[in-house]
Amino acid sequence: NSGRSTCAGGSSITLRQALVVSCNTTFAQIAIDDGPVALTEQAEKFGFNREIPFDTQIAMPTIPKNLDPAQAAQSAIGQFEVRSSPLHMAMIAGAIANDGVMMTPRLVRSITDQAGRVIVGPQEGQPLSDASTPSGRVMSAETANAVTSAMVSVVESGTGRRARMSGVDVAGKTGTAQRGDNQPPHAWFIGFAPAENPTIAVAAIVEGGGDAGDEATGGSVAAPIVKEVMEAALEE
Repeated sequence: NSGRSTCAGGSSITLRQALVVSCNTTFAQIAIDDGPVALTEQAEKFGFNREIPFDTQIAMPTIPKNLDPAQAAQSAIGQFEVRSSPLHMAMIAGAIANDGVMMTPRLVRSITDQAGRVIVGPQEGQPLSDASTPSGRVMSAETANAVTSAMVSVVESGTGRRARMSGVDVAGKTGTAQRGDNQPPHAWFIGFAPAENPTIAVAAIVEGGGDAGDEATGGSVAAPIVKEVMEAALEE
């Protein structure tokens, strides 16, 4: 955990509380208890270990297979050899916002000429489907709603408070990815809004923590960026 500390002062903590305060040890223990196979299988439903179709080339998100318990614990909090991209993380946020259905990303929704006439589109969104998720469903709607509620609490009272917006409920999650000795962490934040009827999902990464360097966290550095993007989009 941050600062090598315990969560909730070392007392028992609920899963929801663990998400709100970003308690790494809780999720590491769940990975050990449920086992590496369950962890990898669920991650693959969210798009890990498969190519994501897109208009331009993007890196394939990966999570290692055949993990031992310690590696599974690290992977459960996004460490060890887990790899992702901002686009992929935005897709994950979007899937939670979309009642558990992940959509295929696209770069252009429609094309118009200089006179404003529509040449192509607008195209309807398509679920991201494969053999494991033929309908694009990566989690049940009930689970997605529970995660959304917890993500709202992350922004209201947890590690993502700097993403709060006036008059709009924001659902979000912070991430601070260590990169090895003497390297400042990457600062992450994903979120969507309005939480009760989402129209935008955003992911931001500040590589190496930006100007904050070693002091960077997802909540302090990346969350304000996501807030500004959402505010601009919702004002349109």
